[in-house]
Amino acid sequence: MLISSNSSTASTSTGDATKTDTTYKDDNMEIEITTGKASDSTYYVADIKLSSADYLKTALDKTPMVPI
Repeated sequence: MLISSNSSTASTSTGDATKTDTTYKDDNMEIEITTGKASDSTYYVADIKLSSADYLKTALDKTPMVPI
């Protein structure tokens, strides 16, 4: 899922899920994206809350690991 950094407050609700340009919330997870600026850089922070660690394990299990 991609959440843009646009500051509009439009929201949609699909079933039990609600999302805006910077948030997503359903029964199992809550995601909030915030934007900040420092010097000449813009940064994004994702605050992710899960109802169970199993959701994180599932996401990592399906993500191919790339060497750094």
